[in-house]
Amino acid sequence: MAYTSIFNIQELLEHILHFLAVDKSLYPTLFVCRLWYRCSTSILWKHVEPKGKVRKRQKPIYSSSITHHKISYYNSLSDKKIKNIVSSCPNIIHLNFKRSTGFFDKALILIAGTYSNLRYFNLCNYANINTIFSQKITDKVTETSICDIIRSCPRLQHLDFSYCEVTNEIIKKIACLCLNLKYLNLNECDNISKEAVNQLVSLNPNIYVENFKNIVQNLYTQLLMYSNN
Repeated sequence: MAYTSIFNIQELLEHILHFLAVDKSLYPTLFVCRLWYRCSTSILWKHVEPKGKVRKRQKPIYSSSITHHKISYYNSLSDKKIKNIVSSCPNIIHLNFKRSTGFFDKALILIAGTYSNLRYFNLCNYANINTIFSQKITDKVTETSICDIIRSCPRLQHLDFSYCEVTNEIIKKIACLCLNLKYLNLNECDNISKEAVNQLVSLNPNIYVENFKNIVQNLYTQLLMYSNN
């Protein structure tokens, strides 16, 4: 019986290389041999991440094979461009819009209606960091569209809502509908009560909630310290 290395069996090799894609260590495998090159390129095309900040006139990448898409620091990510992404990339499960601006409720509702298998969604810092204290994103993305994402994507495991107008109602929706959620970032989400977060954790003990601060409690503590002085 002829000996065959497992690294020469395409199906097994692709499964192994997927783990390297997660750690962003896949590029060196392109130079091993032709088989590894073919397997690696097919995986890389499913994980699209523009290098550095996206320029204003640069267009997002569209491909039906893409499953992971990151568009960060892009100030012209309009509803139209997101519509093109949704129509051209139907298999997205990982979507990262960190610090990208220009889209509204309509775009998120479209995402919710298309990507029912979405597992990762990052809406972090949608508002401009320099104007975060003077203008929140309520005129851009509202509770309605965020709730649509939560309601339509039950397989979500990672959510980043940093600097978003997250409310207690949204936290309640997450607690009831996102039973697979493992990570939730609530940095600078000022409108959430400690009771709502406690209920979320009690219903989903495996979730890790990062950067939650009870603003009311913090203000009370500061006032108490000031009065004692």
